[in-house]
Amino acid sequence: MDKFNLVKDSTLSGNVEDIVQNLTDPIKQVFFAISGFAMSLGTNVIKDNRPHRVVYAKSIVFRSFLDVKPHANHLEVKVIKGRNFEPETFKIKNVQELDEIKIKIKDAYVRVS
Repeated sequence: MDKFNLVKDSTLSGNVEDIVQNLTDPIKQVFFAISGFAMSLGTNVIKDNRPHRVVYAKSIVFRSFLDVKPHANHLEVKVIKGRNFEPETFKIKNVQELDEIKIKIKDAYVRVS
């Protein structure tokens, strides 16, 4: 962990294994639950593994609707409804908290164009 409380990756590859390697089991569970939910929203969902986060977008035009950044004891989940909307950011520590924002994630997926 660095001074900003971000989990350090051993490489800059952006592989999911690298992103989750330092997470606790409960946070890993939430991370994979978010991934499964986001990918289930439609066949046009694209998952972009970046060095310190994962971004989910809609179709080839890559309109982001979800940004997940792991921290030591939570996931920072940013729900993006479009260019004209301010993103909503949540700190998620367990699957129950994820369940509370799934409707917002689905709404962002539908709205983003």
